[in-house]
Amino acid sequence: MPDIQPDNKRIFNFFDGFSNIAEDPFEIEFRIQEAEELEDMKIINEWLSRIRDDKGDILSSADENDWKLYRKACHRLIPIYRKGFNLKPFDGSSEEGQKGLTGEEVLDLYANFLIWRNDLKKNTE
Repeated sequence: MPDIQPDNKRIFNFFDGFSNIAEDPFEIEFRIQEAEELEDMKIINEWLSRIRDDKGDILSSADENDWKLYRKACHRLIPIYRKGFNLKPFDGSSEEGQKGLTGEEVLDLYANFLIWRNDLKKNTE
């Protein structure tokens, strides 16, 4: 049984564009899964895979159409990840300055979450 103490709780910490957040990763994954059910993930994953090989390296054969579909897939993923992390849309006109995360920052946040989850699994196996 894992040793769950205040200093080693498995909580994901991130900046949401407004403040620092500590979130239960299970809840993040659940909300992402719910949002994915509203999308055609098969087609999104197919579009994402058009520019990368099995190792994740960029294919030299990827043409402009492949890149357009890749960008379209990323654009469709951003709202899914916003829901998963409870993120508000980016607002560059706020009186308090720019608030929220841009689409690219949302994708980076999700990538960092995946890395964190993978590292957590490695350290608890």
